[in-house]
Amino acid sequence: MGEVSIIKEKQELDSLKQAWCTIVENSPNNSVFLQYDWIKSVINSYNPKILIIVAKEENKIKGILPLQITNSGDFEFITCDTTTLNGVIYDGSYEILEALLDKVFEIKKWNILSLTKIHEDSNTVAQIKQYLSKKNIKFNMSEIKCPQILINKSWGEFKASKRERFRKMLRYITNRVNKLGARVELHTKNKENLFGDFLEVSSQSWLAQEGATLVNEESKKELYKLLFENASKNKWLYAWILRKSDEEPIAVEFDLKYNNKVYALMSLYKEKYEQDSPGTYLHSQIVKHCFENGIKMYDMGPGLNQYKLGWTENLRNLVSFQIFNNSIKSRITYTGLKMNAFLKNILKAYTGVK
Repeated sequence: MGEVSIIKEKQELDSLKQAWCTIVENSPNNSVFLQYDWIKSVINSYNPKILIIVAKEENKIKGILPLQITNSGDFEFITCDTTTLNGVIYDGSYEILEALLDKVFEIKKWNILSLTKIHEDSNTVAQIKQYLSKKNIKFNMSEIKCPQILINKSWGEFKASKRERFRKMLRYITNRVNKLGARVELHTKNKENLFGDFLEVSSQSWLAQEGATLVNEESKKELYKLLFENASKNKWLYAWILRKSDEEPIAVEFDLKYNNKVYALMSLYKEKYEQDSPGTYLHSQIVKHCFENGIKMYDMGPGLNQYKLGWTENLRNLVSFQIFNNSIKSRITYTGLKMNAFLKNILKAYTGVK
């Protein structure tokens, strides 16, 4: 492998853009969440300390490992709670991945490297495990599940495959929303007041009271403001609004469409309309649109709840690595985690408590 360098300043990122985009487009791990404009939006919104590892061969960029430094001085992917998927930006070559990780281990002052939300089916997972085994490096692995609707039949066939109780619920909600005179809008281009509609619904949602939405978190607000612009520019934008006849927005969903797949990132509704279930109705119309417009997959995002599982039983695994450096603190942390896991297994064996 040729030269491997580190970028720590945001101002240097623009020089990577063209090569970055080319690598992502040609990568077997091609994802909207690895695209330059996605990661740059996260950086500009959350302003992390960046540590971007760049591998070159014959003066051409071959691999990028986009990391940020946590408050505790550890390393993790450049990510935020809105990120659905992470990964290494490279062509799938083990030699490039090895060179990128070797560079991380040349840096002494860190304890844990967190590489989270990597698609289980990507060769990156197997190659990271190969690297850690080869170098005799301690690590933990965990998984989270992400429900997704695979679209391989008609909308009518999909609905017919659902339980009668589910279909009855959809009919009931549709009737309630129809009485409101509401209509569904899909916006694939940013325009004046579009972000304002999302802010309005956000400010009157139940999440606003918990301080966990756009109007409460400046970094998240800035991220979505940038995403409206960048997603529109890149033709990724899928912004949905359920609007009453008097033009009041009552529910919204922000999605990204990429490679004919739709990724749901945020859905909100005004709390005062809760009894009408506008969020569920809007979601049903989005899924229907996907079936009727040649979309291959609708990704509902990480995490399981009954609502998501009512729509699909298809789950994909996202793998996370917690990789430990060879420091005293790191070894103590690793030993403590292993001991806790051991004690939990003993407790489960004797009591049946999970």
